[in-house]
Amino acid sequence: MAFNLVSDRLGCEIEPRLPPERPKPKGGRPRLGDRACLTGIVYVLRAGMPWRLVPAELGCGCGVTCWRRLREWTAAGLWPRIRQKLLEVLGRRGKLEASWVILDSASVRAVLGGPTRGRIRRIGSNNQWQEVGSYDVTNELWPERQNVVAVRVLNTGSEGGLLFGMRVETEDGRTLDLVSDAEWRCIRNGPEDWPTPGCRDDHWPRPRVIGPAGSPPWNLEAHARTARRVRSDTLQIVSEGRPAQWPVPSGEWRLYVFQTYHHPGIDGGVLNYLDRRLAPQFIDVALRPHEEYLGQRMGGPGLHGALFDTEGDYGWNLAWSEDLARSYLRTKGRDIRQWMPLLFDRDVEGRWPKARWDWFDVVSEVYSRGWFGAISDWFCRRGISCSLQVSEGSLALEAYSVGSLLQAHRACTLPSNDALFDTALRPHDFKEVHPVAEFESRRHLCEMPGVAGWTMTPVRLKQCTNAAITWGVDLIERHVVYIDAT
Repeated sequence: MAFNLVSDRLGCEIEPRLPPERPKPKGGRPRLGDRACLTGIVYVLRAGMPWRLVPAELGCGCGVTCWRRLREWTAAGLWPRIRQKLLEVLGRRGKLEASWVILDSASVRAVLGGPTRGRIRRIGSNNQWQEVGSYDVTNELWPERQNVVAVRVLNTGSEGGLLFGMRVETEDGRTLDLVSDAEWRCIRNGPEDWPTPGCRDDHWPRPRVIGPAGSPPWNLEAHARTARRVRSDTLQIVSEGRPAQWPVPSGEWRLYVFQTYHHPGIDGGVLNYLDRRLAPQFIDVALRPHEEYLGQRMGGPGLHGALFDTEGDYGWNLAWSEDLARSYLRTKGRDIRQWMPLLFDRDVEGRWPKARWDWFDVVSEVYSRGWFGAISDWFCRRGISCSLQVSEGSLALEAYSVGSLLQAHRACTLPSNDALFDTALRPHDFKEVHPVAEFESRRHLCEMPGVAGWTMTPVRLKQCTNAAITWGVDLIERHVVYIDAT
């Protein structure tokens, strides 16, 4: 069972290229087989789980062993060689599909003069496409030599792209801005010397330009911005969406400009969950047809609960809606726009912590009551309990996707959490949900053990169930369970 993730055919291609085992003059425990470690590495990468959660039933040793082997092989430069070999094998068999990814660009040359010798070093990497990564390459440049900045792009979805910008300040005071544009050159599988100054790329094809950073689908802007300490007593709105003139008083002032745009957020959606019109529309489109079909059976013995798996987010970064502005004015007694600069800069008067707390507090209220609460109330009036899944995990994840997790669960009649794989064995994700159920005399639902795979044995399933009950769960929804009967 354990080696199904790495077929015999694949193993025969990879194993000859694995580094040999180091000699052990003093003996010691036998080394876990490379094939088993490779299977454990593939399992973690495919499942997206922490190393410590690698199940023993997989036959791959512990997760730490697999991680150490991954570190050893990475240091030996194994993965580029394996990738190149597999591409050659797939190419010979005619199984390479080249139409599934389009790259805006893959390399850029910044010529600063001098010989072509130099080192090749990775400056940085970023796999969060919604965020702009910034790197200072000053200490990586070789003076009096030719320097090349080469960019490698990896994509696992459908269409892909790249945004790049570089600012060069010369000794004579000139500033050069290099950005990704139609003059770049790109290639899918470049030669071995593609990151070096000596590589000839004049025959490489030019990219297809999708659009600048501030336009769809990116909706990104990289700002060179210096944090300042401001005086909150002087903050005032000088324009509201139309041209205006503002006589600048004497002294040093900072002008903040905010504009709205759509961003898909964490869940890649197109809806604004801070808009209170969303829930009624969802009810009319998605729920009322079921009510018309089921009639009196709604809320009956056969249908007394509903679960909505809405693990999305309230918006991206500084989320906005007119309902948010109205709720802020009603609950905090001020125009939300007047203190928005304090979400970025600190003030001399020390009001910035309260400004940030007030913003998150109102966002949480609008998100919880306007979306979760409105749907839960609709079901409650029909005698049906309602549970809506949200993103629980680290405090940072909860803050920028849900706001207040406790508010979200209190807005529903049935607080719940999910327990993917065998995470029910640990109490972390249960401890914020259960107090809501305990203090408000509600039941605690757990969706488990989702995406556990064939490693979920009957014994493991029983262990997870007992653990969830221990953490306070009294209602379990089995989700995508398939069991290895052995």
